[in-house]
Amino acid sequence: MRKFILPTILLVSLVLVGGFCNSPKAFYKKLCKVAVPFQEKLSDFYGGYSSDFMYDDVDECVEKSVEMEAKAFDSCMEEDEDQEECEEMIEDYRTELSELVTRDGCEEFYTSIQCSYGSNKDECEDEVVELCEDLPKKF
Repeated sequence: MRKFILPTILLVSLVLVGGFCNSPKAFYKKLCKVAVPFQEKLSDFYGGYSSDFMYDDVDECVEKSVEMEAKAFDSCMEEDEDQEECEEMIEDYRTELSELVTRDGCEEFYTSIQCSYGSNKDECEDEVVELCEDLPKKF
């Protein structure tokens, strides 16, 4: 089950989150340059998962992420009809994703998910540190 939950979380995060760049495309380009190489390491960490959850390259990641963010914004507008609230939602997602693709954010996120249960907590935490070691300290 965990093979599908975490990749889905990563995908949803990639899709819905933006950042502090002037445009969604500029943010996702920066994000995808980190996320696309990381997805391979994440796949290895979980013993592989469906390629449906993986982008072939940075351009595909950017294109799909921008599209999905636009859809999320449109859905928000249809529900709430409050542009400021919808913009805030997108900004919050972008902030969360920006944190997730940093070393500390990655370690915190995956440690909380992976290492909460079981008796091998120290070993699990070491594996998570190894998973996240190539990510930048700051995004």
